[in-house]
Amino acid sequence: MTKRGELPQSNRHVMIYDQDWEFLTEMYGPRGINRSVSISEVVKKIVHQKITAMRQAIVDKSPGG
Repeated sequence: MTKRGELPQSNRHVMIYDQDWEFLTEMYGPRGINRSVSISEVVKKIVHQKITAMRQAIVDKSPGG
């Protein structure tokens, strides 16, 4: 059974640069420095933080924002 996320989620397939995946594996993989968080969780958080910032930038640029 999969973990319940903070928000609704779906399984997606994305291409990741090899060097970025290697870093994530070194940090969050099975033998990584920080095993308390999975690579999947880290990637979701990075994407969510970036999207949140992008949305805020749009609001800030809009008239009256």
